[in-house]
Amino acid sequence: MRYFFLLLALCALLSCNDHGNHRSFVSMNMNGKKTKIAINESERFYSLSAVFDAEQTSQVQNWLDENLSPGTPRFRNANFDAKITLDNRMTFNILLKPGELQINFPIKNNSPAGYQRIKKVGDGMREVLGIPAK
Repeated sequence: MRYFFLLLALCALLSCNDHGNHRSFVSMNMNGKKTKIAINESERFYSLSAVFDAEQTSQVQNWLDENLSPGTPRFRNANFDAKITLDNRMTFNILLKPGELQINFPIKNNSPAGYQRIKKVGDGMREVLGIPAK
């Protein structure tokens, strides 16, 4: 009986899945530290999660500034755990601290141009963090 409820819970969890697109990239640097990027896309959300060497944080901050708020440095030398609305009305949640980045972007609350911009950030993050193309 216990297995039946476990199976039922697993089926319920899988049926709630948005069946979106998931991509993960992992690399090891020369010091043996792992760099990992995970990108998840569904009809409702685009999310980016990255764990990297804390020394690369300024590169990540610069990449965010160049691609999300050109001309207005918002991310440089800053840590965030907030919901942000940029001048172009893009709204998303961001956690940015040394060695960690998480972005959750609600697609339906933003414009198609904003969605393309956030996707560009995610797609370019591999190069910023030095993860080779497969």
